[in-house]
Amino acid sequence: MRNLVVLAFGATLLTAPRTAAAQTFTSNVTGTQVTANVGSYAVAYNFADAGSVYVGPYLLTFDMFDSAIKPIVCVDFNNHFQSAAPYLANLTLLSSDDATMASRTRIGQLLGGDESITRYTKMVWLATQFETAPTTQWGGIHGAIWSLQGTSGTPSASVNPDIQFWLDQLVNADLSTVNLSGFAVVTDSQTLNGFGGSQEFLVRSNVVPEPSTCLLLATGLLGVMVIARRRRAV
Repeated sequence: MRNLVVLAFGATLLTAPRTAAAQTFTSNVTGTQVTANVGSYAVAYNFADAGSVYVGPYLLTFDMFDSAIKPIVCVDFNNHFQSAAPYLANLTLLSSDDATMASRTRIGQLLGGDESITRYTKMVWLATQFETAPTTQWGGIHGAIWSLQGTSGTPSASVNPDIQFWLDQLVNADLSTVNLSGFAVVTDSQTLNGFGGSQEFLVRSNVVPEPSTCLLLATGLLGVMVIARRRRAV
């Protein structure tokens, strides 16, 4: 990602059955390849044990799905992209069930769906800190995100004290306040058992619920209104 200018994703937009929590973008071998362009990098940070790398959120636009993908943060330090090399990817909402997370995401394949949701929740909390923290802190934030992947080769908190600072902040964070509904993980479909494939990313995803979901929500709200009206009449 350090020298990344252009990515290519292959994806076919599919809606999952009937619940907002299960909605995902998915891909398959017949998926139309779409070009994803990463905008200018954020800031460079020199890790004591990993050298100078770019940290912070990137801007990402799809030539077809621009409305679905917004700022992007890499969560995978050990795998990289070849510039402009096309590939097929899964885009999985973090509101998905455990089985979906376990089969479609790198951490899910490594640790299981339930644990992966916990790890990605922590990554989301850290990623939101980019919005308010000064850029001088971005190296520590991003290093903490990478360390949560749990694989060797990532910048070490013992060597880079800024990483440990943000891991300490994470320990005291109230993760129950983290809203996962606006986030998704982009994972190379060639990732197997948590290894291989290209780099994985955390993205903001503006997914509009399918009509059946909206209808279900509207029906529920109508029922609440009816119950409330009956209570007032008693």
